[in-house]
Amino acid sequence: MKRKETEAPLSWKRLLLRTLSCVMASMMLTAFLFFLFRGIPFFGLPKVSEVTAVSVKYSDKGEKEFRDEEKIQQALNLCSSLTWLPGAAQQGKALLTYTFVKKDGTLISLGVNDNTIFFGGTAYRRKNHGTSFQKLSEAVFFWEEAAPDRAP
Repeated sequence: MKRKETEAPLSWKRLLLRTLSCVMASMMLTAFLFFLFRGIPFFGLPKVSEVTAVSVKYSDKGEKEFRDEEKIQQALNLCSSLTWLPGAAQQGKALLTYTFVKKDGTLISLGVNDNTIFFGGTAYRRKNHGTSFQKLSEAVFFWEEAAPDRAP
């Protein structure tokens, strides 16, 4: 289609502005859809180098404390896999609680049940409902209690 001679040609500034606005709109839409379908990643957990110990408490299996770096890394990896959604979370109590002891002595606790994540005094609605997180935690930290006949 030919331009009419009365129309002014697009200046490079206007063309750049139009292109950037389309790119920004596409990025915002992509980010919104990503967080809608995948959930919002959980931030605020310490780094492995900042942690001296982790305590894992499972409501019916007891509590264990780990000081080796491998178990601390596994605990942080499991907690980092949690995602949440905006909205009101169901209240209740945590079935599984991770407590990280930092080198400066501060404690960071994260609790989880089937529908809710408890962190920093706030309840968050879990993206992935169910017991998969609890089962993974049980397999990593409470293997002996879960399957006593298979323990090494």
